[in-house]
Amino acid sequence: MSLYWALGGHGLVSTVGGYVEQFARRGGALAVLVALAAALAKVAGGLLALALVRPWGRVGQRRWLLIGSAGGSLLLVVYGGVNVLRLPRLSGTRSWRSGWQQPEPVLAAANTL
Repeated sequence: MSLYWALGGHGLVSTVGGYVEQFARRGGALAVLVALAAALAKVAGGLLALALVRPWGRVGQRRWLLIGSAGGSLLLVVYGGVNVLRLPRLSGTRSWRSGWQQPEPVLAAANTL
């Protein structure tokens, strides 16, 4: 999707929400560069994952693959945690996360098991 957005598409950008959606809708050279960087990072992450499980990934030192995967994992955990913990009112938009503020129906369903 990042490559699609970098090439000018706007489909499904509303599912991202918050500042990323606003940034993408404004457009400009910086938004295109950020979307291209995100696409390249996703490709690099996919290749790193493949290198960890495929025989061709054992050509070099495995330690560097493990360090790279641990660093990428840490970045994703921090990014995901920040996005889950941030308050919807800070982004200026109502997001799907605001549904998490009322867990009573989920707890009630769990008590019936």
